[in-house]
Amino acid sequence: MATTRVWRGQFKLALDEAAVRAYSVDLERISDIARRYRVSRQAVWRFLQDRGVNTGTRRVEVKCKMCHKSKEVSKRRARMQSDFFCTHACYVKWMRSSQGKAERDSRRVDREYLIRRHDLPDTAEIAFADGDSSNLRLVNLLIFKTPQEKERYERGLVVDGYLPAARVWLRVKKPREMLAA
Repeated sequence: MATTRVWRGQFKLALDEAAVRAYSVDLERISDIARRYRVSRQAVWRFLQDRGVNTGTRRVEVKCKMCHKSKEVSKRRARMQSDFFCTHACYVKWMRSSQGKAERDSRRVDREYLIRRHDLPDTAEIAFADGDSSNLRLVNLLIFKTPQEKERYERGLVVDGYLPAARVWLRVKKPREMLAA
């Protein structure tokens, strides 16, 4: 794997092809890549330019989940949203399909099961420690008494959260690197 050395003070830091993949495929922001490699944004930008990566475009192509038509959306939206639909009609059609119902019902059943099992209030809200809502392992779950507490957690404030894996209530705060920019 080819690496490029970038001088930063007295140290040489390596940018490699993983940085290109992070920008092109994973749609990470240049500033996040720079923070990870501990170099400037400009160094990452120059590295991507040297590799022939188009850093000027702010739009990417995604496919409709229902009809598989291509659609262009902003990189920011592509990072934040996992399912895309070309029209509202496609979205409604998918929601009424067996796949959409199964996905929605499984999440509702999982939430109801957790609330019943851990004797939590009906207003309880679930957050996912790694941000992946399909990862329902107990170590990945944080439960809050109200939607307001979950919102405060999402903003990076300290709140009371229930950890089902340990069966305890703790004061929790979302890690800075997981906060949405």
